[in-house]
Amino acid sequence: MLARHAADFDTRGVADGSNGSNGSNVDAPRLLIDAPVFAFDAGQCPPSYSRVATSCYRVSIANGGWLPGELACEADAVGAHLVVIDDAAEDTTIKTTYSMTIRTWIGLSKRQTSLYRTVIDTAGYRDLTSPQSESSEACAALDNNGQMGTHTCGDSNRFICEYDGKPAVPSSY
Repeated sequence: MLARHAADFDTRGVADGSNGSNGSNVDAPRLLIDAPVFAFDAGQCPPSYSRVATSCYRVSIANGGWLPGELACEADAVGAHLVVIDDAAEDTTIKTTYSMTIRTWIGLSKRQTSLYRTVIDTAGYRDLTSPQSESSEACAALDNNGQMGTHTCGDSNRFICEYDGKPAVPSSY
């Protein structure tokens, strides 16, 4: 299987060289991410991650679509993915630790399913303040006011990666 990275995809999540003619962002090939392994239980975080509470996090420098953001996180380490907000306490931790002055992708979408699922295939904590207004709004982000909302997955936003040792489940996103 070919290892691909976020840079191999356009903003819709379509692999370069494909025409993406069906307009769907679920047509990208399933990927094998060649990522380093860290000992989460031993307190190790990948480079550029900071331990905050019970997980390690990093904020992206560059903006991108939801899927390229997820793939960039997965490439950091086995068990890294877009941040999955598990509960109100983690929601508060993320919002107070990282400035929410610009929209930021999180690991919640319904790109592959009819209901929102996290990238680690859980229902996750949802505090969606804005209902999905368009069918194209299948990915979740923390908005510049800190509220969780739905957006078009190809929008270009920063993202927060989380390393908690739980591998992403591509069929859930």
